[in-house]
Amino acid sequence: MPLRKETVLVVNNSQIDEVVIEVQPLRLPGMELNEALKKFMIARYVTAREGYKPKEWESQQAFVRSHSDDLMIAAYDAATAETNPNSYRASLQRVGERLITINNIQVSYKENLYEAMVGFTAEFKNVTNLPQSSWTATLRFQYSNTESDQANSIKGDSEKITTTLPLFKVVSYAVVQNR
Repeated sequence: MPLRKETVLVVNNSQIDEVVIEVQPLRLPGMELNEALKKFMIARYVTAREGYKPKEWESQQAFVRSHSDDLMIAAYDAATAETNPNSYRASLQRVGERLITINNIQVSYKENLYEAMVGFTAEFKNVTNLPQSSWTATLRFQYSNTESDQANSIKGDSEKITTTLPLFKVVSYAVVQNR
């Protein structure tokens, strides 16, 4: 069987009819796939939790809820409730957006959990007098590596690749604004 090079790409696209402006490889040269997936999941979680785009709200909320334990879901629901005056969702309504740019991610392993320190920048769109700001999120999470199984078909004329996505579950989350 000839060797072949495969490139794995993940396209973060909230709606099927949107145009993908830029496609980047999931991992940098020399980076292991599981490390790349771990950092992708961390970045996606922080972006979904800290950002706010009215058209993507349901998708953002579903991602955060599906990758949080019960205590984190309750805290997230309270923080983002429309009745909470400190919620970006309440203050920006259906006009403004809070856009998140991930600047760096540092991951360590402590006490049977991974911990990530994520530096990010937040800026507002369609809102006046709100400056760009820098933040650091700290999250503790469970993570299991992705698994891939390759097998030839019975006839031997095709190849089947089965991939199991990693478990990613946030159990602790805190964010502070950098001064």
